[in-house]
Amino acid sequence: WQTVWLESVPQNYIRSLRVTPLFDAHQVEITVEGEGQCMIDLEGKRFTFPAGVPAHVPVQSFRPWSPEHPTLYPFSVTLGDDTVYSYFAMRKCSVETDKDGVRRLFLNGKPYFHNGLLDQGYWPDGVYTAPTDDALKSDLQRIKELGMKVDGGDDDDGEDRHSDTDIPVEIDHADSPSPLPIRGNTVMAPTS
Repeated sequence: WQTVWLESVPQNYIRSLRVTPLFDAHQVEITVEGEGQCMIDLEGKRFTFPAGVPAHVPVQSFRPWSPEHPTLYPFSVTLGDDTVYSYFAMRKCSVETDKDGVRRLFLNGKPYFHNGLLDQGYWPDGVYTAPTDDALKSDLQRIKELGMKVDGGDDDDGEDRHSDTDIPVEIDHADSPSPLPIRGNTVMAPTS
């Protein structure tokens, strides 16, 4: 039901990549699983670090991501003859107490009203599979046009879907048209 990606890799390659925005520090932490020296190219600058060790890279043109301003930072990581291209967003989701003493969901250190929708995730001509990439983009754009700020719920791309599986390209699109992606199966409960 879904495309499988298959590619040849060199003997020493990037086995995995972990990217963690450090919002308050205006940095991104990048960890490469592999062996040897790595290079990160971000915002026109190159940083060298050993694989297996988290690299803290400054984000010079720091702009918080929000549904209204979905800023993404493209970057590349090179290890020997292997290069991976990716991106990240600088955003911070938290539960904090507002000025009235009420615990609320915050985005980037500020209270943020979350409203979303229930999406069944079915396509008439493909059940769980969208007919085209443009159809996925159109779906997310329509969510925004309807005034929904959150594309979140049961799966990584967010919207609350009953019978859906993660579609990596939809996760990618959820960052750009700008609904707030909410990682699924997260329980936000009051703390004592």
